[in-house]
Amino acid sequence: MIDIQAIELGEYVSHISAAAITRPFVAADRDGKHWVVKTLNPEKNHLWRDYVGGNLAIWLGLPWPRPLVPAVISDDVRRTVRSELEFEPSVDFGLATPYIEGLSLPKYGLPPFGGFTSNDPFVSLTKDERLERVKRALSPLMCNENNLAALYGRFVFDSWLAERDPMMDMLQVAEEKRLVCLDASSALNCRRDVEDTFHSMAPYCIHYMLEGLQLYAKPFVTDCRLFTPWLSRLDQLTHEVWDSIVSACPFSPPHGIKALRAQTLDILGFKSRFLNLPLFSRDRGFRGES
Repeated sequence: MIDIQAIELGEYVSHISAAAITRPFVAADRDGKHWVVKTLNPEKNHLWRDYVGGNLAIWLGLPWPRPLVPAVISDDVRRTVRSELEFEPSVDFGLATPYIEGLSLPKYGLPPFGGFTSNDPFVSLTKDERLERVKRALSPLMCNENNLAALYGRFVFDSWLAERDPMMDMLQVAEEKRLVCLDASSALNCRRDVEDTFHSMAPYCIHYMLEGLQLYAKPFVTDCRLFTPWLSRLDQLTHEVWDSIVSACPFSPPHGIKALRAQTLDILGFKSRFLNLPLFSRDRGFRGES
């Protein structure tokens, strides 16, 4: 647990969460270390999802900011957030990750803060034009094998944990053109209002990633064999890993936690669904390796 004492005015980090669901801001602790702090009403369970999902991402091996720690928000910080950033922190404590200097979105040509308006040029582009813009932005980064691996890993992660709202800000660029993965606040969702069951969420999310606004994967996910290391890592997931992460989480879990645990740990079922997606139909040899 860290104690947030001061907020860095003008450093509102909405690019870390384009929809600003968790309203992140940059603040300092007692030792002067800078953190990105997220707050949200506990009833929404977003902080639980972000903590558990983020730690699962770290376990999986994704380039994810670490550690994820609970943060006590002082009264002074609450007042400053309320007056200067014009929103009310809805909890007395939040979720903090280390602040990464210079973190930025790839040059997609997006409007400020990742928001879209009806008259924004990016919205008016055709799907192929959007793909071309994303491809131009990410191609220089894909020369780095670690970045390409992170892209495949994020693809697996989002589909495994049923990321319901993949956004174009979930991959960002740090120093030396290094990709960083962010935000699991919409993952681990056990609701059934999208598709029929949780088990159909993985193909839904991948379809969204390939065909919706989340276009970062499509120009580069071309070799299905590059999924193998990530799927093999999932084979090593145990009940103990899940239980240790969940038991350490200070935030309230969502409803249906037992079913969510069982579904998340059903790696064999997930891999079967994942490898039977149309994405893999052109590479049947990869299925045999699983």
